Order: sequence, then structure tokens, then C-alpha cells
Amino acid sequence: MTPEARRTCFIVGPIGSAGTDTRRSADFLLKGIIRPALEESLKLKIWRADEDHQPGMITDKVISDIYGSDLIVADLSELNPNVFYELGIRHSASKPTIHMALSGTKLPFDNLGHRVIFFDRSDWDNIESAKEQLQAQARLALADGFEVSNPVTQALSARAFHASAKPTEKILAELMGRMERIETAKSPSSQSIIARRVSFGENHIREVRDIFVDVTTQKKIAVDEPYFTQAIYDIMTDHGRSLIVRLYDLKDTERLVEIFSDKYVPF
Repeated sequence: MTPEARRTCFIVGPIGSAGTDTRRSADFLLKGIIRPALEESLKLKIWRADEDHQPGMITDKVISDIYGSDLIVADLSELNPNVFYELGIRHSASKPTIHMALSGTKLPFDNLGHRVIFFDRSDWDNIESAKEQLQAQARLALADGFEVSNPVTQALSARAFHASAKPTEKILAELMGRMERIETAKSPSSQSIIARRVSFGENHIREVRDIFVDVTTQKKIAVDEPYFTQAIYDIMTDHGRSLIVRLYDLKDTERLVEIFSDKYVPF
């Protein structure tokens, strides 16, 4: 009797050379979080590119693993370009993907809409929480009927609706377009993040974000993306950069915490 085939989980992320901090972080994530959380509980075969010793072109094998695996866990720490390239390939495959990153990683704008599990190698409670979040997300992602949603699937869905001959799908496509146009035309306080990003300016956004990263770190306030970034845009809309910078220069941390708490609303 042949054993039942195990579902597969491929790890995408920076690996680095032996002895580097990149390798230590990658090994910690794989051996200290991913395998304990998923291997036995979900009966997954889990591996990373450097653990694959099959012959053949490395690039071909990696792309095949990205497309073919039941689940991908993508480590976005260090914002490695190859990782984002591989993540794009996975998104195009319309298969389940879980994003993870070291605490403090400032993710690119295009990834803020996707929930990320942050992990801190120095915080035991954080590590245990990361395991629990990972296992919960993996169970959902691998469940029957799970629908993958990412920028690629959303764009293709809208295109398919437009091309469809079915009246109901054409109506849906038109409604999607109208909602996007209405959102862009709204007042600054309710504009899309894309529109507000342009109007505020990248440097000012980064400056205010860095201030609140420092404030929340000082006060040991746990934050979660993308809600943290949404709060920064809301603060910029209601208070502006100048006030935040002035309060920071005056070391008025309590007022900054008050402003942040008013806008930071994780769901």
C-alpha cells in the first residue's frame, strides 16, 4: 500500500551564504517557525531551494517549485529583488501564498494590501504568535474552496468580466471601474492610498512613518501592516507633516501616541 502523497510547501526568501545574518534569519524562520507550525500539523513536505539536490537547471527547478507547490511561504525580509520576482510568478499562478518578514521591515507599497506575518527572533511571545498565525493562515489557504486574491488575480478578473458576453459580468466590471473612479475623485481624507501617496510626497510620508515607528517602538506598541500604513496616511491627512515633526522635535511623545491611537484601527 503506497503512502498518501503529502501536500507541498516551498519557501521563497533570501538565503545568503553560510555564517551570514541573512542565513541565520532564513534558517530561524524555516526551522524555528515554519516547520514547527506546519510540517506535522498539516502533513506538509516543506523545503527551500538550497535543500533541493535534484539535477538540472536551478532556475528552472525553482520556477517549477513556485508554480507547482500547494503553498508558498514568502519571506520578504531584506526586500530581496529575486524574492519579489518569484512572488510575482506565484501570484500569476493564482495559488495560495503567505507573506512573512522580520519585524521592522518596511514593505513596498504594492505589498501593503496583503496581510504579512512579522516575526522577531528575539521575542519568544512574538515567535509563538507567528507560529499560530502561520498555521491558521495555512489551514485556510489549503482548505477546499479557498479563493486566491492578489493584484494579478484581481486585474485578470476585471478583464475577464469586461470580455464576458454575460450581462451580469459586464455590469460587475462597470461597477468595479465606477468604484475606482469615485474613490479617486473623493476628498483627500477618503481617497485611495495611491492618490494620497502622490499628493503627500514620498519623502514626507517616509519622514512621518519613521517618526511613528520610533514612537511605537519607544512605547512598545505592537502594530500590524497594512493598518499601520493606513494610520500614517490618515494622520497626514488630518494633521499634516509639520505638526507631527514639531511634536517629535519637542519630544511630546504622549501627544504623538494620542494622535496615533486615534487613527490606528486594526480589524
